[in-house]
Amino acid sequence: MPLAGIVLGVIGIIFAKKARKEMDQKNEDGKGLATTGMICSVAGVIIQLLVVVIVLSISFFRLS
Repeated sequence: MPLAGIVLGVIGIIFAKKARKEMDQKNEDGKGLATTGMICSVAGVIIQLLVVVIVLSISFFRLS
């Protein structure tokens, strides 16, 4: 299910960007939470991509 993590991470990045933009327009608080969500989403996507690459490389070299 690492692909689900990648999809959810991308959705989180999109929502964090929308939230930051809306907070800038309406002059609201909470930018720190949106930034934290963005950082966590980006970290999650990177970790999931690394897991996929590692699993694919292990399975590729095992077949060789």
